[in-house]
Amino acid sequence: MIKKHFSNYIKQNKNKLKLAIGEVTLIKKIGEGGNGIVYKCLIQEKEIAIKFLLSDSTGQSLEQKKTRFLSEYFNVATLDNSKGLVKYIDFDIIIIKKENDEM
Repeated sequence: MIKKHFSNYIKQNKNKLKLAIGEVTLIKKIGEGGNGIVYKCLIQEKEIAIKFLLSDSTGQSLEQKKTRFLSEYFNVATLDNSKGLVKYIDFDIIIIKKENDEM
């Protein structure tokens, strides 16, 4: 359900998201796992990949997923030798309310 909601949100925003690093245009989905989706994106005419954590979880389960997701980011970002790994350039949080959620 959350993946469909995320897809609808992207379509409603004409494949654009405003993040801390600037406005990005989502080109296409390039990967998907248990908790996230990776999109090929454009920012200032440069191609990047963005990984989104998507979850319907709440409470402790959501906190555990966020902790794992953040741990992956920080572990990769602090590696001295990241040959063969995608370079992490930013971390941001966006919260998308479902249509029937109150603001």
